[in-house]
Amino acid sequence: MCDGLDNNCDGRIDEPPFCSCVHNRTEPCWEYHASFRNVGTCRDGTRTCTNGVWGACLGQVPPALTDNCNDTLDNNCDGTVNDGCT
Repeated sequence: MCDGLDNNCDGRIDEPPFCSCVHNRTEPCWEYHASFRNVGTCRDGTRTCTNGVWGACLGQVPPALTDNCNDTLDNNCDGTVNDGCT
């Protein structure tokens, strides 16, 4: 039962895998290929559980299609800064 209580008296509250989505719980999320996750400018977003349903992944920074040659950042999150720039 996912109710914010330690119903089975094991010292843990609403433990996974049965309670992965507990009301008001937030967790990091990423909706793009795993190889880009938190590489370069790419960043996780967060999602919140509301009434047993995970909400949208908000605030994530996805990879750009190409690097921006006017900065010194890895905008396409492939691990190389300004690849393809001359």
